[in-house]
Amino acid sequence: CGLNVVAEQPADWDTAKAQAAMENILTGNPGLKAVFASNDNMALGAVEALKSAGMLDQVMVVGFDANPNAAESILAGEMTASVAQNPMNMGRFGVENALKVKHGEKIDPIIDTGTVLVTKDNAADYK
Repeated sequence: CGLNVVAEQPADWDTAKAQAAMENILTGNPGLKAVFASNDNMALGAVEALKSAGMLDQVMVVGFDANPNAAESILAGEMTASVAQNPMNMGRFGVENALKVKHGEKIDPIIDTGTVLVTKDNAADYK
């Protein structure tokens, strides 16, 4: 797919830990082009580290959850995007499939509950 993963570091869903992790990653990877964080709090920590390093305009940052702070960051031109999940479908499909299992029915090994890519074009809907 043309991507080269240069580092993976846990940050426990915490903005400050993510900022510190990103600072460490930048030290060894000054040519970094993109960051994907498993949630928006960690993406926002990466944004802070990139700002401090003067590299925010060189690195794409994508988070997950589309929380209001991430939406603001996207609109401000800091984060590039976030991925919004569909909690209603997650709950509905979870219950439906639990009932199927209870009744001895087979369920699909992968269940797509739907996501939306949040960018500058639709971030205002997530504030």
